[in-house]
Amino acid sequence: HRESVFAGIEQCPVRRPLGPAVEQGVFDHNAVENDYAEHGLRKPALWAVCAAKMSRAEQYSVQYLVEHGKTLGGAPDDPRTFIELEEQYHTRILEDALRALGLKAQFRRPAWRTRMALHVILALPHWLSDLTVLCGELIGVASFKLLLASARELFADEPSTLRRIEYLLNQIIVDELGHVLYLRSVLGPVRLGLARLLLPIVAQAIVS
Repeated sequence: HRESVFAGIEQCPVRRPLGPAVEQGVFDHNAVENDYAEHGLRKPALWAVCAAKMSRAEQYSVQYLVEHGKTLGGAPDDPRTFIELEEQYHTRILEDALRALGLKAQFRRPAWRTRMALHVILALPHWLSDLTVLCGELIGVASFKLLLASARELFADEPSTLRRIEYLLNQIIVDELGHVLYLRSVLGPVRLGLARLLLPIVAQAIVS
């Protein structure tokens, strides 16, 4: 079904009527070449940079699993199989959101500390890694909802651009909510309590 969604997007491209949100070179410098964006970027440009960075950890984790012959699921009756597939689509969805702003997306690996943390999480058994993954999914829901709210403010006068961005980001938010609900269903009361204690620590690490 999602492949047909992307086919429809390709057939009906949306481009920002006011032109790119930021020059491509400036976008590449701030979103791809550097870990931190420069001060002074206009809000639409900063939004694009944030969107480009939102999927770094997901994309890196999926690529790492593929390159090392590992998967989160694999069996057609395993929910983790579909969670992994959905994560693979999120980078592509963000590419289309940025394309609506007149930008060609490029994604880089996350910072080395993030990569090391992801390696540890991916090496843990599910009963333990699910604690941190749930925290990450909750932070993902909150972050994408903030990104969507910001888009509604910034692009309110550009209805075609905003409709496309809303449609795409809602695809990700629905996925992330599903991941949260699945993980809540498998953790049980003790591990959910531990996850609640862990959440502020993981949130601070991700924000940093």
